[in-house]
Amino acid sequence: MRAKSRQCKLSQLLRMSLLLDRILAFTIALATVMPGAAQSERKDVRFQLHNGYLIVVKGSIGELKNLSFVIDTGSYRSVLDERIVRKLHLKSAGSVEDLALNHVVEMDGVLIPNLSWGGITVASLNVLVADLSPISRYTGIHEDLVLGLDILRQASFQVDFKSRRIHFGGNQEPENSIPFMPNVPYLIVETIIDGHSERLLVDTGTDSLSVLADRLPIERQSLRMVGVGRDIIGAFPYTRLAVKQVLLGNSEVCSAAVFSVPTIPESRFDGNLAPRILGASKIYFDFERWRFGWDKRKGHADRCAPVTRTAESVASTLNHR
Repeated sequence: MRAKSRQCKLSQLLRMSLLLDRILAFTIALATVMPGAAQSERKDVRFQLHNGYLIVVKGSIGELKNLSFVIDTGSYRSVLDERIVRKLHLKSAGSVEDLALNHVVEMDGVLIPNLSWGGITVASLNVLVADLSPISRYTGIHEDLVLGLDILRQASFQVDFKSRRIHFGGNQEPENSIPFMPNVPYLIVETIIDGHSERLLVDTGTDSLSVLADRLPIERQSLRMVGVGRDIIGAFPYTRLAVKQVLLGNSEVCSAAVFSVPTIPESRFDGNLAPRILGASKIYFDFERWRFGWDKRKGHADRCAPVTRTAESVASTLNHR
């Protein structure tokens, strides 16, 4: 079932984001852009869109060409499939154990040579290693590398769903934009769900809006379990929430299905927001001004009635949670 695969991927990314946050204190990824690959010289990159949301580009690692890289703004660190590690005979740079939803997860790190994508080459990048085959089975594509923020934040970019191209640079203005939350390493935006302020991770690696089970008032939650999914960590339940309104900036997100997924201890965010639900023709990641933007598809803007209350105008209590 598509809903089942969606929530499997979603929960896995939520758990991995918490794990990678802990790992950050253990080792810092150092990415060096090689001479001759200046950001101003980056050309547009074609991408394929899978399942209506998954952005896949082609790249190379070492001698391996034509690999599939998934653009995942929900992952702080890039993650390499263990098959590629074996093919390149890469040696482990050490492992880390952590606890995620009562599961002990161990991930290795490796140093990869000459990662190329989008007109640049990155040398000596320290990435994490995982078996991506369970995710690949759900998404229907073979994922060789998850491109995380350690790579993506090297330049602002826009994803144009109409032309199927990624543009680099921050010289374009979106129709709508909101700030990312400051002083955190993730791309988190404030979202208003039925009047409650939630910190949601802008995540191109999923296609839904989800909230951790303990982050919304009990009366807002549905006790009806939709199903049980499974990811690389284990099985988990998910439920459909009874939500009337979702606001992002001064825009109401129309007909947004909101799901509840299991709580992640000590998570720095309240859930995930898939850009797909915005009905956007283009999305913007502006790292110079630290903002997220989007252009709506023609005919999509009038689907919801105008609202006067905005997410940015609601008094935030996030620092007191």
